[in-house]
Amino acid sequence: MKKNEYTFRMNKVIDYINQNLDSDLSLQALARIATFSPYHFHRIFKVVVIESVHDFVNRLRMERAAKLLRHQKSQTVTEIALQCGFSSASTFSRSFKEYFGESPSQYKKTVPKVFQKNSKNCKVFSKNGKESSANFLYDIHRKADESGVAHIHRNRFIVEICTLPDFYIAYDRILHGFNKGIYSERITNAFERSFNWAEANELLTSHSKAIGILYDNFDVTTSLNFRYDAGVSINQHVDLLDGEIAIQKISGGKYAICRVERENINSQSFNVAIAELGQAADFLYGEWLPDSFYQLEDKPCIEIYHSARSDSKITIDFCLPVIPL
Repeated sequence: MKKNEYTFRMNKVIDYINQNLDSDLSLQALARIATFSPYHFHRIFKVVVIESVHDFVNRLRMERAAKLLRHQKSQTVTEIALQCGFSSASTFSRSFKEYFGESPSQYKKTVPKVFQKNSKNCKVFSKNGKESSANFLYDIHRKADESGVAHIHRNRFIVEICTLPDFYIAYDRILHGFNKGIYSERITNAFERSFNWAEANELLTSHSKAIGILYDNFDVTTSLNFRYDAGVSINQHVDLLDGEIAIQKISGGKYAICRVERENINSQSFNVAIAELGQAADFLYGEWLPDSFYQLEDKPCIEIYHSARSDSKITIDFCLPVIPL
């Protein structure tokens, strides 16, 4: 069996786990999805993901619970426990304390250092943002105040709420080594593979953008375990697959958006823009969200790259999924 086939089957299992953390995720159940025997599935999964099936599922459940505890204050501990696949609040509390070193109720009250307020680089210009909608992926010829897209200028952070529709991306998945705010040649290469594949299959349009999908929490997931999909928006869902490149649907809805804009004056400009994108993410999570009338929705964040590396201006949006309180 070719490597691409292994990658395709493991990505299928990972997507299923991510979307069904409250369901039966036993070795036998996941092996059936991968169409391997449990013995072979367990060995192949560990080679590809560098974690056992049990450790991977347990980590994602714990990290999902931590995100919900911190950013969805309206949910009870019991509701979060059940949503993350635990049979009871008591079982969840014991497991959570063993994993994080504190009880769920204690964790809910703490603020991680990376998201503490009064950052020197952050200033709120629009506390709660204003409601707007945007046709995917924005009209780049319209003014920012018309499209409802947020901007960051130097140390000023402005947040706006946009409504995005559903859309599809062709993506290449990175399972290890993502670092917030640090340029990665590996991710750049993954974007290029996605673009080249979509172009070869005639799926690109004049509105296609590079899209990054972030699944994990900056404050609880290590860079070694951070998952990142480097993709490109396409015009439709297709069944053309080569293993490493796959198609997924991104659900629309409300997003709190910060935009990074920087003149592309030298070879370091893109690296600086990526660093500012990391600051924007910290600001949205740590300063804007707690003071807003929104809470985090339980789905991935999105990065939208409106310009190519060779353009005169670099424009990137960090999009945080939110729902009203």
